[in-house]
Amino acid sequence: MRNIIITILAILVILPPNIPGGSIFAQNIADGDSLTWADFIDNYLNGEGEEAETEEQIALFEELHRAPLDVNAATRSELLLLPFVTEAQADSLLAYRERKGGLRSLGELMFVPGWHFDTRHFFHLFAACAPPAAKPRSLWQRLKDGKHSLETRLDVPLYKRDAYKPIDRAQYDKNPNSVYWGNNMRNVLRYRYEAKGLLRLGLTADKDGGEPFARLGNRPYDYLSGYAEIGGIKGLTCYLGDYEARFGLGLAAGNALYASRSMLAGSEPTLPHNLRPHTSTEECRYLRGAGLSYQHGHWHATAFASLRRLDARLEGDTVGSILTTGLHRTLREMERKRNLRTVSAGGSVGFRSNRFQASLNGAMTHFALLYSPELRTYTADAFRGTTCGNASLDYAARLGRWLILGETALDQNAHIATRNIVRFAHPKDWSLQADIRHFSPGYFSFLGQTLQQASSLTNETGLMLSAAFRAGRRGLYTAYIDLFRFPHPVYRASQASNGLELQAQGEWAFRKHWQLLARYRFKARQYDISGYKPYMEYVQKHRARLQAGYTDNTLQVRGGADLTLAASQTEAATFGWLCYLRGAYAAGKHWRVGGFGAVFFTDGFDSAVYAYDPQLPHAAAFSSFYYHGMKWTALAAYRPAPWLSLALRLSSLRYFNRSEQSSGPDRIASAWKNDISVQVSMKI
Repeated sequence: MRNIIITILAILVILPPNIPGGSIFAQNIADGDSLTWADFIDNYLNGEGEEAETEEQIALFEELHRAPLDVNAATRSELLLLPFVTEAQADSLLAYRERKGGLRSLGELMFVPGWHFDTRHFFHLFAACAPPAAKPRSLWQRLKDGKHSLETRLDVPLYKRDAYKPIDRAQYDKNPNSVYWGNNMRNVLRYRYEAKGLLRLGLTADKDGGEPFARLGNRPYDYLSGYAEIGGIKGLTCYLGDYEARFGLGLAAGNALYASRSMLAGSEPTLPHNLRPHTSTEECRYLRGAGLSYQHGHWHATAFASLRRLDARLEGDTVGSILTTGLHRTLREMERKRNLRTVSAGGSVGFRSNRFQASLNGAMTHFALLYSPELRTYTADAFRGTTCGNASLDYAARLGRWLILGETALDQNAHIATRNIVRFAHPKDWSLQADIRHFSPGYFSFLGQTLQQASSLTNETGLMLSAAFRAGRRGLYTAYIDLFRFPHPVYRASQASNGLELQAQGEWAFRKHWQLLARYRFKARQYDISGYKPYMEYVQKHRARLQAGYTDNTLQVRGGADLTLAASQTEAATFGWLCYLRGAYAAGKHWRVGGFGAVFFTDGFDSAVYAYDPQLPHAAAFSSFYYHGMKWTALAAYRPAPWLSLALRLSSLRYFNRSEQSSGPDRIASAWKNDISVQVSMKI
């Protein structure tokens, strides 16, 4: 109850009455393109990888989607925040805009040189087209015209986990980590201010379910994050607070925004060199401090410095592992809360033109305590020490229809990592791409993240071949195959192991409003046979999806079926299927409603099925379904005034063959799992 009262008071204090402003109602219906936001998540940011990583990717893209770029005012650096926009395309758009005096609609992008269908297919989800500014405005006028927004969301579970049930003193003394010290509600508060191209401010506060509110060191939220991005000085941008760095392909520093091979198969790769504010509730993968980015002609430079604390599992004065959940609910979790101080610094300097670019990148991190993972077969090559660093060179050259780009990096012990891409693109219809990677055993990059099959950027060699073909304006076909090998042991594989992943996908549009999608994905990877080390077997997963949809200016409907088959050489195959229906409807200017319903049957967790379950804005999630059951979700949003939006989400999960869910402190002694979420959004 305390968090509800404080949130309401914050809204009343910050928001003056009767202030006009723009709408912040989430865009769920596509305008002029059949690809919707839900399609983008469901088909290109699939949730079949690591859950935290998938949710982080959704959150990053959603922040860009909810605050679309004005194509007539966006700067070069703002355009390059979108990972599918290349530097050549950004320059081409700016030149076209200058020559034509602005664009009249996003449809005009088809006349911009270099802006092929694949780029426009994604771009409309992250951009808008406002009329060109009539005349330059003063600095004060630009600041005065900046937009404030405030958003708060409260998630209330209508069930009780074991960790919230009262226990006696003897039970607590026996297992103190079976109790959550806070209530079961989650509350997120976001404030944003933006004066286009001049100043961006943000504050994010988050209390997860089970975390204490306004006590036990929380003031009042467990997680607080803020940033300031200051522009307006020609070529120079300053970042203060929490931010993220993206250099090249991510081997030395930076997280690759493209986590999905589905997107890589049909889009031209880029080499970004930028900082961006950290805007999500992800509590691990970001920097805290200050950064500068400078652009002058063909030259660019970026530098950053960070001082922050991380959660870690300590063994005396040694770090056994770094924790990334961001949860501080139990006594043990609170003892590990931000107990490791880290200092990071780095930078990038380079040259780029339309046909060639090259950059030198570097990053280092110092841990206040010795980092030394527990010695196991698969950690024998892991980094151990207090200071790590990386230096890299990234490069790109465009030769007619050919594009060659890559990055090669060394760590502090001269272990090498390299990733190189060769792409051939026909001007209109098709493209071929080869992506080769090699990460030496022992290579360590604390700030790096790129295309990889393992959870860390080390001990992997791979080759990904992909192709994309567009049949007129109505068909898009993509396919890839990723062959990979781990030369040294990894988790669940006590010796060298191999694997492959492949996918073929087709999308068709017909009769103006109808769409059809078909996809097949296969993955096989070697693991130890349980109880028979060092003998290994291939574990295989087959996944298929068939989806049909209808989209017009007010209605979006998607229905489909997913199939999963999991098999290995020593165990019987397991099977799973899911049938779903998802839709959204704009009922006039003030109301929008949406829903999702699914029935699923799987033989177990190995044959789980995945589908995008619609969420309220900034509530990133991708649901997995296993065992036998059904799930439904209903959403409604009401906009009583241009500056105010109210949203409600109800969801219910029911298992047919289970009387309880989860285990340990998270156990729910029921086959039902019902939730309600309420969100208030304002823009001034």
